[in-house]
Amino acid sequence: MRVLVIAPHNDDETLGVGGAMAMYARKGHEVYVCEATSGPDQGMADKIKAEALKAHAILGVKETIFLDLPVVALGDMAAAELNEADTDGAVSHSDELEARDRISKVMRIIETLPSNQRLVITMHDIEGRTKEEIEHATELSADNVRQLLSRARRFIRDCFAKE
Repeated sequence: MRVLVIAPHNDDETLGVGGAMAMYARKGHEVYVCEATSGPDQGMADKIKAEALKAHAILGVKETIFLDLPVVALGDMAAAELNEADTDGAVSHSDELEARDRISKVMRIIETLPSNQRLVITMHDIEGRTKEEIEHATELSADNVRQLLSRARRFIRDCFAKE
């Protein structure tokens, strides 16, 4: 399996899903990281990238892609500007924007789930926790965790199918 972690800012991927990245790499999966920005100070960009590559090597990341988009203006940039950003051919701009839109839609859908489904899918699919870790943290049974994940995923799929 190939795992792609997309991080809007440096360190987001390491702090947010570093454990999941290491787990997948340990299990023999290919882990890739795409960092959209390199930090607010472009003078520090080389140092930030070097630190990220060092952390990613420890976690078992196969390849890191830096898009070098500006940090401060990223949310304010027009789609046309984002489409012209240089990605060294690693990812097509339209694919990146489409992926970003789909991720945003999934996150909005997750926010509408009942609280127990939202908690379990966030812990499992976003934070990368195992079902056993979720059972321990939430005191839910294995069957309950499985059912909540299944219902949440079905609801998300159904929302996309309605498009």
